[in-house]
Amino acid sequence: VRNNPGVFRGFHYQTRAPMRKAVFCVEGLIRDFAIDLKTGQLRQEVLTPDTNGVLVGAKEAHGYFSPGASTVVYFYDKPFLKDKQSGINPVQFLKNFGIHAILSDSDGALPVWTPPKSPSSQAPQPLSTDALTAP
Repeated sequence: VRNNPGVFRGFHYQTRAPMRKAVFCVEGLIRDFAIDLKTGQLRQEVLTPDTNGVLVGAKEAHGYFSPGASTVVYFYDKPFLKDKQSGINPVQFLKNFGIHAILSDSDGALPVWTPPKSPSSQAPQPLSTDALTAP
């Protein structure tokens, strides 16, 4: 997937036949996020062509922010079923992290999600802005 600067893609997950996927940034830099749909726990990493990819679990919603031009490649463990894809509206998430991003109409129309309340849930710490610039 080729991305223009300032684009956020996600948060997406499969509603039927959930799948795992490996995500790699092969050009540019992305700030990658996955939300555990059971616990609300957030994982975040910066990916570049020089870093390893990440594995997104079958029960996670996935999204990423591309501060500059980038290219991202996915590998799925099952066939991708576009009609079974759902997602979480990223607007409040992006606002909380101070990310000003361009969203597709379909991502902006996704439903708002409230994470479950649990003792294991903790507020994620934003990455430093230094992590958003290419080396």
